[in-house]
Amino acid sequence: MPHQFDITEHAQGTYMVEGPASNWIILEDNGAYTLIDGGYPGDVPLVLDSLGGLAFQSRMPRPC
Repeated sequence: MPHQFDITEHAQGTYMVEGPASNWIILEDNGAYTLIDGGYPGDVPLVLDSLGGLAFQSRMPRPC
């Protein structure tokens, strides 16, 4: 099943996640993550997937 959310990086380390019924913000700083507005209770699996995807991406080299 494909992801049911879109992640957009608005500034370095600041991500807007658009889910099917709600949105949430994830801040990343040196591999530490802060979740702002975790969406609806039913969005927990999507929130965890989005955090997991960003954690994987943060280990990838970034273009300069």
